[in-house]
Amino acid sequence: MAMWVRIPALPRTAGTSGTTDGERAGAAEGAVRALERAVSDAIESLDERATSALAAPVDQARAFDHVSARSPRKADESVVLFDHNRPLAWSGEMRIDPDSVTTPLSVAFSPFYTTLNVVKSRGDRRAVASAVLHAAPPADRLAQSIDSRLAPAQGVASYKFSALDDRRGGPVLSYRGSPLVRVLPELATSGETRFRRAAMLRARGTVALVIFALAFFVFAWRDRRTLADRLFAVAVLFAITALVPWNSFSNTSRLFDPAYYFSRLAGPFTANAAALLIGSALFLMAVYAVIRARPDARWPRAYAALGALVTLGVGIPIASNIVRGIGQPPWGTTPGLWLSWEIPLFVFLFAVLLAAFWMLRMALLKPGSVSFRAAVIIASLSAMIALAGLWSTTMRQRMRLAEDDVASLGHVDDYALQLTRRFATSLALSPQPRSRAELLRVYAASELAQAEYPATLASWDQNINELAEFALTPSEPDSNVIMKSVREAIASRQTVTSSVLGPTGVQILSAIPHVSGGATSVTVLPRTRLLIANPYAALFGMASPSGGDPPYLLELTDIAPAVAADTAKVRWHRLGDELYGDRLVSTSAGTMRARVAIDLRSLWARAERGILVLLLDVLLAGLFWLLGAMAEKGFVRWLRVRAAHWIFTYHARLTLALFAFFVIPAAAFAIWSYQRLRSDDLQTREALVRETLHAVVSANETSQLSAAARRFDIPLFLYSNGLLDRTSDS
Repeated sequence: MAMWVRIPALPRTAGTSGTTDGERAGAAEGAVRALERAVSDAIESLDERATSALAAPVDQARAFDHVSARSPRKADESVVLFDHNRPLAWSGEMRIDPDSVTTPLSVAFSPFYTTLNVVKSRGDRRAVASAVLHAAPPADRLAQSIDSRLAPAQGVASYKFSALDDRRGGPVLSYRGSPLVRVLPELATSGETRFRRAAMLRARGTVALVIFALAFFVFAWRDRRTLADRLFAVAVLFAITALVPWNSFSNTSRLFDPAYYFSRLAGPFTANAAALLIGSALFLMAVYAVIRARPDARWPRAYAALGALVTLGVGIPIASNIVRGIGQPPWGTTPGLWLSWEIPLFVFLFAVLLAAFWMLRMALLKPGSVSFRAAVIIASLSAMIALAGLWSTTMRQRMRLAEDDVASLGHVDDYALQLTRRFATSLALSPQPRSRAELLRVYAASELAQAEYPATLASWDQNINELAEFALTPSEPDSNVIMKSVREAIASRQTVTSSVLGPTGVQILSAIPHVSGGATSVTVLPRTRLLIANPYAALFGMASPSGGDPPYLLELTDIAPAVAADTAKVRWHRLGDELYGDRLVSTSAGTMRARVAIDLRSLWARAERGILVLLLDVLLAGLFWLLGAMAEKGFVRWLRVRAAHWIFTYHARLTLALFAFFVIPAAAFAIWSYQRLRSDDLQTREALVRETLHAVVSANETSQLSAAARRFDIPLFLYSNGLLDRTSDS
């Protein structure tokens, strides 16, 4: 079964290659029929939502409760209730302007969304219910559409929608005889279809395999004296772990993503953090099995000493190589990601040190047993070693990330240059984008966006007048250099690509001429922490991954004679709890000093966090032992007898009394303090936002949002009747 999960055996699947025209036509017709059924279901759902919204109370607060409680029930649906042509209540995220929708049933097109709309009226009330039929990049990251849910199951790469008057748009979708929209399905290739089905079957097969493997493990673990059965079960689970392609689930969790952890040390067992955790846990369970099989075991002294030395001599170097597989992301580290590195390392170290201690006891002519106190000490020591190794490794990786960031400011990224040339080639063969929305759309569909290279795009007419501009991140490019390249591209009718100096160092500039006579300029910036995050990026689905504290801070400053810096490398020096690095870089403003700051945190802060992680590690070590003991025969009977005997003892009464009088009040106070701090922080944020908005309104700056945003150094959004009207960057 594990081999099947690794390479699922699938029958031949239809696609655009290896099939006849009749098969492709049949597949396309089936995809259209499936979409028509889904659209019919969506229309009936929207009709129900709109009709229900019309019965909302007159009071606005109660109307919102009514609409929110009854509709929408799907992520892609929304509804707005109008009373006397003014919005009274709404629910969900409306992707179109509801004022523009008046017909009872329609399909509306916008630059990024194709929506299905139902309108219901009763007296002075009008309810508009809408569902996203299709979302173009990057809007597909913000909204789930009907076609995106349907396409994978139908073997379709994408659906293309067009108006009814477009004769080349494909078959017409209808609802009860009323034509709605034309749709043209693009069938996926046989390889894509097989990959999708294999991924689906692999996910289901892995779940079933895990359930069967756990059942087999529990069955083999019933008797602690049958060591051979236990070790055989562990070996089987090791084989399953090696065969299952855990990297296939990288989209579900960072635990399975090799970008955050990968090492070639143990092949599939160190392919990602999840595989490492599973392998380390199985190794620990094998050690538990050996120790618990014969608590009074006695090996020959020489054999026991040799075994302890071999275990330490092999295990410690393996642990030091395991920690090198950590992949520090440039956007920061979350507590969950940090624990996904630390816990597998701790489990492996604990297994190694526990096995070595067990053999050392026998080498000292003592019984082969491990007391609770010794296990806690070994677990604590393992946790401290894991924490020290992890902190040292992440510190070096943060320095390397900072050095690479500063180095990227001074040279052209070959990969970025290659992607820019591809993007320029595709732009030259397509119509010129003339609006900000069109610029965003072409960038979002490019490989530059997929590789997360920030860029600034601008559209120019043949007289070198800027028509529109889209900037992924705020930047100040040299307009004279850009206009010169655009003028050269229009005059020569050829794409001009070059490297230029910008405010953040070396940038890639490409000017692409179009048949219409205009041109599009593309300025690709280096991926650096110098760039300020765009506060509006989340609105158009281009927000960068967010995490905890950034791994480092970077800024450009003037050259200071007192600070040693050159153009060759970053020079590091420590000052208190911070590590600083300096290097000279060339920019459009001249030679500047790039300064890197890495927060090391105080010794007390590191010790505080380390103690919390240590306690978690000790609890996990005990949990693994408890799980192994629970699978044994007689555990429930033993637990019942011990509990019945212990509950009436003086120690039990004292423990329960201390717990009731100290632990419970302390926990309650901690929860209350956390809630109080959270409430105070929320009130402070609300007061800050409220006072800022009051200042903007009092100064009557709503008509000049851009100026107000610069004055208050914050992004501003203007809503009219509940709908977003404009923003300070538009």
